[in-house]
Amino acid sequence: MTADFEADMVDPCLGSDVTFTNNSLGDITTYAWTFEGGDPATSDEENPVVNYANPGIYDVTLVVSDGVDENTLLMEDYINVGALEASFEADEVDICDTEMITFTSTTNCAEGLTWTFEGGDPATSDEANPTVTYNAAGVYSVTLTAMNGDNELEVIEESYITVHNCTGLGSIALDRMRISPNPGDGHFQISLPDNGTFEVQVFDITGHMVYTASLTAELNQMDISHLNDGIYIISANNGNTQFKERVIIK
Repeated sequence: MTADFEADMVDPCLGSDVTFTNNSLGDITTYAWTFEGGDPATSDEENPVVNYANPGIYDVTLVVSDGVDENTLLMEDYINVGALEASFEADEVDICDTEMITFTSTTNCAEGLTWTFEGGDPATSDEANPTVTYNAAGVYSVTLTAMNGDNELEVIEESYITVHNCTGLGSIALDRMRISPNPGDGHFQISLPDNGTFEVQVFDITGHMVYTASLTAELNQMDISHLNDGIYIISANNGNTQFKERVIIK
């Protein structure tokens, strides 16, 4: 007589039911199971179903008997119950107004998700990887709530998204001023498509002007490598047309 068993899954998520199948050999008349961390904690069924409500690593024991002799199998650390986990990131965290951001979630054991986007459109979503538009300048928080049955995990990133007001007076064309390389070390090439001399101003993410220069419509070299690593807005205005673009120094 030999005790033996297997589970339909050994890495369940919290709240999952695990079915144990008896594979013992011999003329067996009784079964005595012990499930560390399980509900029920014990069973005399041949093929019991056990629920694991809490994350952890648990032993399972089966004692089989033919009424005279018995045999025991202890499987240490056999069941590894996963916790509810969630995190996220955005492809951009510093943008101009009316731009879109794509959020990507990473979860474990989540059966559902709910997003809340302060200042965003849409303001909420249940998608795994939503895309959100921010239409007004400001600094906004993002919340992701992961759910598994009655369990919830809330992840909040305060002041996560910074939106700049890149619209204003005059003609704005965010996509026509060419800056390369971007990101860069602060040595940038700037190509301006309109005629005339442009007054170029560089602003940090708080809106303070940290650099100014005069450039022509030709390809220009601009050195702002003395500035700290970070995100900046470059504005170029020749009196008729204004261009703005975000650059990253790193």
